[in-house]
Amino acid sequence: MSSLDSLTAYTAAWLRSHAFFSVGAPNYWRANAAWVTREERDHPGFTECLRKIALEFLDSADADDASRALRALAVVARDEDVARLKELAARADGQLSQQARSALWQVRWRKYRQVSGPVLLVVVAVLIAIVRLLATR
Repeated sequence: MSSLDSLTAYTAAWLRSHAFFSVGAPNYWRANAAWVTREERDHPGFTECLRKIALEFLDSADADDASRALRALAVVARDEDVARLKELAARADGQLSQQARSALWQVRWRKYRQVSGPVLLVVVAVLIAIVRLLATR
């Protein structure tokens, strides 16, 4: 068995055995991203493999597999996966449609989340400067 085949088997088993936190759980996105980051560190190529497997799981007849796939894609999907997520959001009913919309939101706003830390630091620094300026008056 090649290392790629064993990574694929490991990743598929991992996805089936890990229930990503859903929207609404405290810090759900960070917790899910931390899981994936740890697996990528331990198994290089894991993130891309997870993305590919999750996209395949979207077509599963098992709603639990599709649900897990959407939660994973909220963390690892790329811009090119947006069309597939939109299709599922429009086509699916109930919970899967809602999870597809949530994954879409996460993919679209991920780039802004990465910027939010530095932006927050700048805002805090400006506020501190204003408070100090007002305190000296």
